[in-house]
Amino acid sequence: MSNLSDLRMLDIEQRQAARQRARLAVVAGLGEQPNREAYVMASVSQYPRAVNRLVLAGMVVVFIAAALPSFFRLFAAGRDTYLQQNPDAVQAALVGVATFILAEFLVIVSTLTMRVYFTGRGQLVMAIPITLGICMALVGNWHVAQPHDLFGWLETLTPPLAVLFMALIGERLILDAIHQRTENERAYQKAAQEWQQAQLSPEQSPQWKGTYATVLRDELIRVNRRLKAGQTAMAAMTTADWKAAVYREMAAENWFETDANVPAPVVMVDEVPPSNDPLPGPVAMRLAAVTGD
Repeated sequence: MSNLSDLRMLDIEQRQAARQRARLAVVAGLGEQPNREAYVMASVSQYPRAVNRLVLAGMVVVFIAAALPSFFRLFAAGRDTYLQQNPDAVQAALVGVATFILAEFLVIVSTLTMRVYFTGRGQLVMAIPITLGICMALVGNWHVAQPHDLFGWLETLTPPLAVLFMALIGERLILDAIHQRTENERAYQKAAQEWQQAQLSPEQSPQWKGTYATVLRDELIRVNRRLKAGQTAMAAMTTADWKAAVYREMAAENWFETDANVPAPVVMVDEVPPSNDPLPGPVAMRLAAVTGD
């Protein structure tokens, strides 16, 4: 191990110049401000993308298969019911289409939004339109089909319930996508905050300590390269010696910081001898200084 006493320390101007160069190096190393688009894939979905696409494709197939018989029955139920009140065929056809949309899409939209946008009592409230949509779809399908056997009941009840379960699966996919987007945004906000903080206060950056230590080491090499004793000391220095030398430079800036283990210096003041003056000691001394006594 080399003798660090042969290595010349930096003066205050040299340390200040090294600190300034370290600040500039940290800021330059940050690069450009983080871009939100660069963090689109910062997090990974809980499920593989291929699985999500496969499930989505299956949902579309099942929804179409369930929607077709339900559409015809709900269309007929809504149209026939309206014709009993109004003989206009065009209006009755429009009401038939609206009946299917109201029943099935009320279930889909309410199910998707119940967990995405609502919590607590809000989810209980959203159960009302889901229940109304299911009842409307079930009753409308039964009104037209009028099943008389087991398969008839299954073929009548399955389409509306299938739409409900497809909505639940879609809700799960949406929640996973929202979670992934939230993680991406959190990663972006963290990077942007660290970048702004490092711009304003490079000393608070995680890269500051290593950068400042490297700049101090380079400055020690530059200063001692011109000195024979310094050259001899540096030739024998190891990594541990350089760490000790750099730490010594850092400690030289903070030598007056308060240490809890070191008691504060006590200033001794001579005690003022008692006198017959009725005024307190400090007051009598101030009066004597004013009067010249």
